[in-house]
Amino acid sequence: MYVFGDSSVDSGNNNNRNTMAKANKYPYGIDFNNKSTGRFTNGKTFADLIADKLGLPLSPPYLGVIESERYKVVTGINYASAACGILNDTRDELYDLGGRKYVVAVSGQLGCSPSKFCDEVKNEKIKPLSDKLPKKLQELQSQLSGSSFISANPFNFFNEIKNAPEKYGFKNISKSCYVDGEPLCDNREEYYYFDFAPDGTKKQIIAELDDEEELILIAPVKENEAKRNDAWFLDSRMFIMS
Repeated sequence: MYVFGDSSVDSGNNNNRNTMAKANKYPYGIDFNNKSTGRFTNGKTFADLIADKLGLPLSPPYLGVIESERYKVVTGINYASAACGILNDTRDELYDLGGRKYVVAVSGQLGCSPSKFCDEVKNEKIKPLSDKLPKKLQELQSQLSGSSFISANPFNFFNEIKNAPEKYGFKNISKSCYVDGEPLCDNREEYYYFDFAPDGTKKQIIAELDDEEELILIAPVKENEAKRNDAWFLDSRMFIMS
């Protein structure tokens, strides 16, 4: 599984970059064998959880693998880096390299954060992107022979969480469990946000959705419907290929 994205799926690449965006210190990783790996959460990322569900090894961070060994890894690599973006031609390049199965997600509700819970004016400006994604993926799927695209919509799914947080095990969806310089909360499993990102112990709700909830978050592109087991990964502002 090859992972591309930002801090939501960075598994430690930024540990080896000249940047202030790092998560290689306590309490990051407190629920990941109590070890800070560079993941921007207390536990595993969405990519880790989906890999677990599929019985795949966790994709190592590209910059965490010795250069002479990088091209020997055949089970996937994690290229995600906090605060990064993805170029428009990346999908075509991955296709040329052999990528055929993709999960592509729009931005989540960027107007929502623990510092200022939800600015719906900002969210309404972002929402058209989530509405247009399925059509764009349908175009790509028709252009790239043999490809299979799945759209992920964390924007809409967060509405479900906001409307019924208790259903997903949350008691606090507007504050962070961890704020730099302050004591870590005692009941982090009840918080949606660990710092500014979702709590890793609760990301498992994505991997354990029932059929009806899954349809809210992901949907195979109509012209070449992927099977349920092809829904490899769900996260915002990134995609995975295999």
